[in-house]
Amino acid sequence: MKRLATALSLLALAAAPAAEAQLSPNYSFTTNFTATNSNERGIAYNSINDHLYLSSRNGGTFAYIYDSGTGSFLNTAGNGSGSLNTTGITGGTVALNDIEVTDDGHIYGCNLTITNINGTEFKCYHWTNETAAPDAVTLTGIPSAAIRLGDRIRVTGSGATGIHLWHATQTAPITIYHCTSSSYTAFACNSHDAASVGATGASGISVSPDPRPHATHPADSIYVWFNGNSVQPRLLTIPTTGNTRAYRYNVIPATQLYGSGTGNGALMAFQNQTGDSTYVAIMEWSTSAPILARGRIVNVTTMTKSSTAGVVARGVTASAGGVSTGASGDVILRPISAPAARKGDNRPSAMKVAAASYDLIVMGPNNAMVSAQTSGGSLPVELVNFAGVANGSTARLSWQTTSETNNLGFTVERLQGDNWSDASTLIAGYGTTTEVHAYTFDVNGLAPGTHTFRLRQTDTDGSLHYSPNVTVEIALETDYAVTLLGQRAVRVSVQEPQAVTVRVFDVLGRAVATLRTGDLSGTEDVLLPGGLASGSYLVRVEGERFAATKNLVVR
Repeated sequence: MKRLATALSLLALAAAPAAEAQLSPNYSFTTNFTATNSNERGIAYNSINDHLYLSSRNGGTFAYIYDSGTGSFLNTAGNGSGSLNTTGITGGTVALNDIEVTDDGHIYGCNLTITNINGTEFKCYHWTNETAAPDAVTLTGIPSAAIRLGDRIRVTGSGATGIHLWHATQTAPITIYHCTSSSYTAFACNSHDAASVGATGASGISVSPDPRPHATHPADSIYVWFNGNSVQPRLLTIPTTGNTRAYRYNVIPATQLYGSGTGNGALMAFQNQTGDSTYVAIMEWSTSAPILARGRIVNVTTMTKSSTAGVVARGVTASAGGVSTGASGDVILRPISAPAARKGDNRPSAMKVAAASYDLIVMGPNNAMVSAQTSGGSLPVELVNFAGVANGSTARLSWQTTSETNNLGFTVERLQGDNWSDASTLIAGYGTTTEVHAYTFDVNGLAPGTHTFRLRQTDTDGSLHYSPNVTVEIALETDYAVTLLGQRAVRVSVQEPQAVTVRVFDVLGRAVATLRTGDLSGTEDVLLPGGLASGSYLVRVEGERFAATKNLVVR
């Protein structure tokens, strides 16, 4: 008997957006903000000193410094006036538009330029720390064309693992730039044409690498989240090397976003500490009633190439006010507790925070910065050790909850093709409790092969939440198995890969149809022909080391 068990550690089941769950507020501040002109457009978090940076062009070029836990302006930090040293920063339509920080505390800031004539006009700068003077950064591979660059940047990695700078142009064709460096100040950039991913007309573009381990990505490719103020956030696939095209993977449903799903600005993808769940934080905005600039968290753990089932919004922050029509503004994440390192994990620290252990900080230009905590009541169920094991033709699924809030119960779902179907009735939950509770459910009569399951959790108000998937491998315990599935199909299973032929004969032994030939590994449902005249037939299945016949009666 072959067994395959998939166990998940701490998992937060995400809340559906129907009630627009409010994330617990921490603080809001307006220090160093202007009332008009979107002079403040970028923020960054430094995990080394727990500081927050705000880029501003109000009355000069500044990168203001704050305590990220309280929002207090540190007016004597940096160059002594509460700002990074910005001496020598020049170029662009805006000299310092956005700002980011590496895992090891190095700081980057870039121009916003809309008239780039050659590769030297779009400039980025590097600070070793808060008290250092800025160094100019060289960017090899930026095209010699009149394009807009620098609306938003994302920086991931460190000097030890390699630094990645992500930015994009909204100038047609929309292009994503992925620049890498091991020396802090010299980057080589690859370009990825995104014209084919349904993003035509996007502005205020934001790019964020997907944090899932590289083993989950297509060969020689990585996933990148892409957003703009006229498109829904979408997951793209781009090659790891060369100047090539990006292609579309999937789009977050508009039902999980504000309004029509197109009032979106900056975004950042991240995972919980144990890597079970993947989320996207989005700055959403509206200049019509209700005027708002706030953050939204969406659980995208279950998103696949062909399905967005289970992709749900988890909650929103309070609004920082209205924003410009260009959707300028930003979102960042601040871990409340230091994330635990995982072997081989090269994700930025901000992408490894525990699901119930971080702050979402949102900047709305012309207005304020707001911080909200995602812990506490926004998580309806804390689920641990969701696993599946095989026993003959049965998959036994088991899970535990360490707390439940308004939990009506669970339904086991099974993936069949591209669709999910119920494999159980509702398994009653315990309502609201802080005690540990264990659940099990058996799915019987499964054919040999790999079967995929998930849990659908239902709140007492009808809201639905989904877990990530677990798989169970049902082993074939004989050399072969042949089962007739009514008049629809014949199921053929083999323990060892081999050539298999399936044919249909009438009662006189005349061949009516050949349904399949060629190699078979595992289990396959072979469709029987439609339109057969009433009568008796023989379905003959022949392998290299077996032969079986089944009687088929058509009425």
